Amino acid sequence: MNLTPASELVDEVWGKVGTPERDEMEAQLKEALNAHSVRVSTNKSKELTQGMSVAYNASVEPTYGA
Repeated sequence: MNLTPASELVDEVWGKVGTPERDEMEAQLKEALNAHSVRVSTNKSKELTQGMSVAYNASVEPTYGA
């Protein structure tokens, strides 16, 4: 059974390192990874904020008509 290294497959599909096609693909990949990182960070921030709000509300006793 012959296995092809992943690096060879990438070179076949997107070209060798330094070619315009490969540079464009790598730029798009970096952009997608950065967008994903921002999305994950934003979601984590929202979860923390909501969790803190719930914890605060649970620790404060209601003041009815005060």
